[in-house]
Amino acid sequence: MYPAGTRIYDQVDQVDEMLFVVKGNINVMADGADGTPHRIATFSSGMTLGEVAMLSERKRLGHSDAADEVIAFALSREDLEGLRADDAGLVCTLLENLMKLIALRVGQLSRELMR
Repeated sequence: MYPAGTRIYDQVDQVDEMLFVVKGNINVMADGADGTPHRIATFSSGMTLGEVAMLSERKRLGHSDAADEVIAFALSREDLEGLRADDAGLVCTLLENLMKLIALRVGQLSRELMR
């Protein structure tokens, strides 16, 4: 559980887990060219956070703060590998669902860029 206002991830944190958001809202903030922080995304109940950075082993786009009380479950890269050994079919289903979510986000971004 993360109380409102809690920094969940810093932009410079090592990315070794993703979150499944069960309750609450998480704002992802990034500094603009002038150094002013801007909200670039909000993740809410039922969404995942950090899967792209974890799976691609890339840096985070910004820092993540709990906008209100957040309940989330973490899945680390190490846990994912352990799960792959125990139940490869479950991992395939999980990754397929994550790919669908990522495809939806890319589609939304494409539509926004076309405006």
